[in-house]
Amino acid sequence: MKALAAFLMLIFLLASSAAFALTDESCYSEFIKEIRAQVVQMGFGKIDDHMQEGYFLVLEDNPYVDINSRIGLSNLYDVCKQENVERWPAIIKGFFGQLKNKRQEQTTIRPLLEEYQTALPFLKVSLYPAEQLQYFQKSSIIDDKSFGFFGVVVVDYPGGAGGLDVGYATKWHMSRNDVVSQALKNTISQNNEVFQEYDFNSGLKVSLLTSDTNPYVATSIYDLSRKRMPTSTYGTLIGVPNRTTIVAVALPSKELINGTVVDFMGLINYLYQQGPERISDKVYWMYGKDLSPIRNDRSSGQIRLPEKLTGMLK
Repeated sequence: MKALAAFLMLIFLLASSAAFALTDESCYSEFIKEIRAQVVQMGFGKIDDHMQEGYFLVLEDNPYVDINSRIGLSNLYDVCKQENVERWPAIIKGFFGQLKNKRQEQTTIRPLLEEYQTALPFLKVSLYPAEQLQYFQKSSIIDDKSFGFFGVVVVDYPGGAGGLDVGYATKWHMSRNDVVSQALKNTISQNNEVFQEYDFNSGLKVSLLTSDTNPYVATSIYDLSRKRMPTSTYGTLIGVPNRTTIVAVALPSKELINGTVVDFMGLINYLYQQGPERISDKVYWMYGKDLSPIRNDRSSGQIRLPEKLTGMLK
């Protein structure tokens, strides 16, 4: 579709203006080199280095995180790779500075987590990519009913989301499902963003639900009914490429649906690859309140639409 192609080109140009020349393995090697240097300078002490896999574990007392904390690097790398190398030290120092501030906030707020009633105002649900499910399954209160992403109950500290141990559900005498439900209500009720529509020359409309300040905006995927989501007779394509953006396109006439799906997949994959804070490169079809995945077998190139949509196209 020409409109989606134009939209892709616009995003590409915006991203490319800040892109760093190195985009391959050497770029990540330079990033790791800088991280290791900063970790030493900032006094993290002994660590378990898994930086090649995208994280490291902190093994000694330090000003930034608790002992045995896992510090993920993928989102930070996504930010750095779009900037000049000269800016990397400042970006990385800013990242670790946020961790330090968050730890200080935790000292004040953690006592309030002992009782459910005082903890409730701080509970939110944040989205994570499916690839990280194994890491969170045993330690966190999660909702894993979706395909391509899952929700984690977190503590909404002023400086950003912090982990909530799965043991709190038992402490509060609540089921994990009830904790997820209440945290979702908190999150959705405070997400005030709505879709903004962009109209291109061909008449196709692409809508974005996004925010530069709300780290939970993507959690609106659980309830799009109040978000002015574009709709049509054939439903809506939905993508959640990162934690700050939901993308939607109302499916056009029957003859144009297949082409729109293919182009929309390209758009979501591009936004997912750019990051930061990646969630999913999957594409979904929404009809009414039902969200169904559109399966894409990359090895064969075969796209499988939801059965209900296929029936509507006959």
